[in-house]
Amino acid sequence: MSHMHVLYAHDHNWTFRLESLTPDDVWDVALKNSEHLVTVYDAASKTVRRRPLKELVANRVPYRSRGWCKAEVEWSSCRSKSEQNQWIDAPESEAGGGCAQLQGKVPMTPELFQEDMRKAEFTHRDDAVAVLELQRKIFHQKVSECQRALRANLPKGELSQLAKALIHYKKLKVLHLRNMDVCAAEAEEFAKVLAMNSTITELEISVAGSVRAECGAFWKSLVEMLKSNATITSLNLGFNGIGDDFIKALAETLATNSTLTSVDLRGNSITSEGCKGLAKALKTNGSITTLDLRQNDILAGGFKAFAEALTTNRTITTINLDYNGSGHEWLWELQEIFKTRKESTVPIVEDAAAAQSHVWTGEVRIQTLASRLKSNSITTRLGLESNFSNQQRIGVEGIKALALALKTNRTITKISLKDNYMEDEGCKALRCAGGLSSLDAPSVPCEALADALVTNGALASIDLGSNGIGDEGCKA
Repeated sequence: MSHMHVLYAHDHNWTFRLESLTPDDVWDVALKNSEHLVTVYDAASKTVRRRPLKELVANRVPYRSRGWCKAEVEWSSCRSKSEQNQWIDAPESEAGGGCAQLQGKVPMTPELFQEDMRKAEFTHRDDAVAVLELQRKIFHQKVSECQRALRANLPKGELSQLAKALIHYKKLKVLHLRNMDVCAAEAEEFAKVLAMNSTITELEISVAGSVRAECGAFWKSLVEMLKSNATITSLNLGFNGIGDDFIKALAETLATNSTLTSVDLRGNSITSEGCKGLAKALKTNGSITTLDLRQNDILAGGFKAFAEALTTNRTITTINLDYNGSGHEWLWELQEIFKTRKESTVPIVEDAAAAQSHVWTGEVRIQTLASRLKSNSITTRLGLESNFSNQQRIGVEGIKALALALKTNRTITKISLKDNYMEDEGCKALRCAGGLSSLDAPSVPCEALADALVTNGALASIDLGSNGIGDEGCKA
């Protein structure tokens, strides 16, 4: 037992805490049962043996008030991932709807722990000095060597505690803060500490959905922090619903920040107005190479602003604009800009072809896309799944135009057209395109289509799943 702290602090172990005491009714029944024996350590004989419950002294001190229990919680909190220390019988009022994982915890500094220990109780003797010394030792040993930290589901107050401990994380490079609750005061405290931090290079922050409307002060503090921090190169603020006001403030900071190279702003309700601010910042920013803006509300004005900004910015190699609104014709302008950049590893989105599945929808757009594919020499994969609504339907004419383009295109090797309700007429339209080597369509013999595509020699795979293709379509 002299080394029990190793079990609680080791990064390969987990701690699951049961903090509630035995209910009185259960306790009373056990007391009356003479056959109810408890295995305990007997100090007199220095052995472990079974004894009747009625011979033992009940300890009714709450878990969090016990000195050594406090230490166990703190040792467990020193791990690099807060999810490895869980209070699994937390009541709904503490756990957020009954989910114990919504109670993450960060380690206390020895100074804070010493203050907390003033309220501690000990069963047999006062071990406060030993507990304090051991907590101090474990804290510094674990925290000073931590390089990656994940703190999830933090309630209010924990970010302030992390701010006080951050100075002791001498080697911390990656900090992920997920689904946390935060108030204005601790947000400002944390941002001030982070501004002076010289080790963290990758920062991810997401706040709990229930408090997003109250986090204006937090985002403001974060922007101020970025003005003076000189080490953070990767910033992930995805899925916080931040909106345009914060993005505009962030853009002003990015215009002069020379440290950040990657910024993730996915799912933040950003519109063209916010994007115009970002685009303006890119005209003077010389460090950012990757910008992720997927799943926002960007329209033509935002795409146009980026196209104009990238005529002068020579640093950006990747902009991900997938899953946004209409006005995507400007993506082609961006595509042309990226063609000239040898250092570009990803043209505009993670997969330029995959983007088209969300960019060019509707029969007219598909025909426009098809005309571009005749001369396009970059795209290798084309995803056009689930375009079956009245406004998005590819239509027979769109499929015909696409098939015609494939007669001359020699770079596309894989196409997915599943969930488009093409039916027989749409399938027949593909007849003129070329010879496929593999095909995925429900209950369709591959042999029936093997000889159909005779012109194109590049296509290797096509997915026609869930299209309602009947016998006539299969024959074609």
